[in-house]
Amino acid sequence: MAVEDLAGHPHATVFHALVYCRSREDLPLLEQALVDVQSLPEADRIGKDEILRSCLFRSFLELAEVAMSLEHTRFYQELVERLKAEGVAEGMAQGKARLIKTISRLLGRRVALPGGEALARMEALSLDALEQLAEDLLDFNRPEDLDAWLAAR
Repeated sequence: MAVEDLAGHPHATVFHALVYCRSREDLPLLEQALVDVQSLPEADRIGKDEILRSCLFRSFLELAEVAMSLEHTRFYQELVERLKAEGVAEGMAQGKARLIKTISRLLGRRVALPGGEALARMEALSLDALEQLAEDLLDFNRPEDLDAWLAAR
């Protein structure tokens, strides 16, 4: 049965993959089964991905060979894009947290450590606004200057 004939029938796709996939030529069916597993109800989905993989690949070498060829599949490409986006978002969040920590230390040396409310307002700022605050804090002479700066944003 062709992969196209299984469209819209995730249980059938997974079943056919378990029964028929044995070589690299069967990758389209494997790819569809791995995608379709995600559309199953949670109770039906539990363990199916692992079952698919354990039934389809008898050795580590076969798994490595298929993994390399998955590089050209939609499943692999979507996975790579999702992981990249998650990595960028995580990196941005870490960078922003470090910038806020640095600004807080500088404010503590310049005028006073920011309080909880000021920190919360700083966390809501964009990266560009935080960079501007890092420059503008050099002009602060009293704790109220931070509050006024944040109020203007």
